Formats: sequence, structure tokens, C-alpha cells
Amino acid sequence: MKAKKFLAIFVAFIMFVSIKPAFGASNTLSKLQSQIKTLQAQLNQKIKENDSLSSQINSLKENSITALNIKYSFDGVEKPSTYNDGSANLPAAISYKGVIYVPVKYMAENVDKPYSYDVKNKTIYIGKKPEGNYFVDTVKLYSSRNLYYEYKDFSTTGMQMGGKDYYKGYKFQVYSWEKDNNSFYFNLDGKYKTISGKIGYDDKSFKNPGAKVYFIGDDNVLATIDLGAHDLPKDFSVNVENVSKLQIKISHEGSWDNFYIDMADVLVK
Repeated sequence: MKAKKFLAIFVAFIMFVSIKPAFGASNTLSKLQSQIKTLQAQLNQKIKENDSLSSQINSLKENSITALNIKYSFDGVEKPSTYNDGSANLPAAISYKGVIYVPVKYMAENVDKPYSYDVKNKTIYIGKKPEGNYFVDTVKLYSSRNLYYEYKDFSTTGMQMGGKDYYKGYKFQVYSWEKDNNSFYFNLDGKYKTISGKIGYDDKSFKNPGAKVYFIGDDNVLATIDLGAHDLPKDFSVNVENVSKLQIKISHEGSWDNFYIDMADVLVK
């Protein structure tokens, strides 16, 4: 009995010894597989970081500012390609995203135009300054039954008259069924002496009738402008001294459709 028990223990020991290397090999393989997965994850992370870095480098290249060593010729006279700001010589041209930028003062001086910068109003003036303030920036349209649009900056499409773009002013919609009652009211408050600018049909109006534009100050007609169906925009200047209520009234001879009249680049002073 003891012999059989010993034999069973011996057989179990032999089996354990013979099987143990297999268990060790399996454990080693599992560790290697785990290490490979870890290395693969690290490799993927490095690839992502490299792609991100490449993208940043490409973005920097695309958005880089490059000084240009180029020549200028104004009316056949060659000018230096550097600009002195009073303390150092700077490039007179840089390239950014395929666009060449030039110091505005450098250009103004070389075309014999006065230059100034209004810090308060963030405005650069080249040549003469406007003689007054823009009407659309200064005077508020306070009443109208008609639809109208204000254009104050260059972020919108703006107006177009006679194939030319304008970015400051008012666009008035004139109703076809209202031949004599298209009016727009402004409060001048007696502050101004003249208003001047351009007025005409907007190019988006396809069927322009003959029209009259009346400038009425405190219920008195100050000026009348006749617009023929195919007229180009017209210059106007109206004396509004001591006027409080300004009414711009538009009458027409009859139209099958609504149309637009623009009042652009209008100054008040």
C-alpha cells in the first residue's frame, strides 16, 4: 500500500516537472505580447505627435511672413527696397499667404500724397481728408414705412451704381404701388450746413422708372433731383443749415416692381 502511494506521488512529481517549462513558456509569451502591445501603443502615439508637429510646421510655413528684397519703380523712377521708420531700415515689402504688403506711408510718400493716421478713429488718410463726416455714421434714420439698408463698413457687399461699388451710405427700397409716398426721415437737429454725395439707382434694380428725389427740410423743399430710367449716379449738394427734420421723399412715374435708390459716400458738415 505504501509502495503504491509512493509511486503515485512520484508520478505526480514527474508530471509537474515536465509540465512546468510549458507554463513558464506560456507566461513569457504573454509578457512579450503585452510588451509588444505597449510598444505599439507608444509607436502610435509618437506617429500622432509627429503628424501634429508636421501639421504645425506646415501651418507655420503657410502663415509665415517673409521679407522681400524687391525693387520699386514709381512713374519710371526706381526707389529703394528698404523703408526707414525713423529709427531703423525695414523691409519695404513683406509676403504673407501669397499677398505682398507694403508700408502705407512709404507708398503715400512715393506718390506724393500726404499721409496721416487718426489713432482715435483708427483711420489712415492718404491725400486729402474728407470734408465732413459720413452721413450714415453721423445721422440716424428714425422713421420710414419703407425697407432700407445701412452700409457702414466693408464687411458687407455694399451698394453698386453704374457698375461701381460703394460701401458707405443708405439703400432705399421704393415700392411700386406707392408713386408719391416713399419717405425717409432723419434728425439733423440743426447741427449741419450741407450734405453732399452721390444718389442714383442701385444696379440690382432691373426696371427703373423715371423718379424724383426731394430733399425736404422742416417741410420746405430744399432740392429736387431728377433720375432718368438709365441715368448714372448723380452728385448732389444740399444746404441744410438750421434744418432739424430732413425728409427724403422719392416719387416715380409707375413701376411693375419695387426698385432701389442708393445714397452713397454722403458727407455732412
